[in-house]
Amino acid sequence: PARRQTDNNTDNDGGQHLGAARAAIPDDFFRIPARKEAALRAALYLASTVVSLLLGAIQLLMFVRALLSWFPIDEENPILQFVTAATEPFIIPVRALLERVEFIASSPIDISFFVTFILLSVLQTIL
Repeated sequence: PARRQTDNNTDNDGGQHLGAARAAIPDDFFRIPARKEAALRAALYLASTVVSLLLGAIQLLMFVRALLSWFPIDEENPILQFVTAATEPFIIPVRALLERVEFIASSPIDISFFVTFILLSVLQTIL
């Protein structure tokens, strides 16, 4: 025998339809109050600004590293060590990816440095 439906908002198993559940939620349920929205926007702006400044600092250090590579400076130089230590963590992953391409891996120029610099520039522009 077929089961009959007793209510428009229930199915044969007695569960609620999604339409009835939506009707019970007020229209402004998912709205963020204006004060919280302003605080959230301010926090996102601050985070974006801080990340952009950090990316700019890394780019500046990469530029300094490129300039220092043109001069015969001892590798024990503390400035060179600092600049290398600050920039190398950003270059290593790009270098690892580019070494998989034989043409780039056999190149005498460190392309990963330029690619990293460009990626950082693009990321900073997006922010």
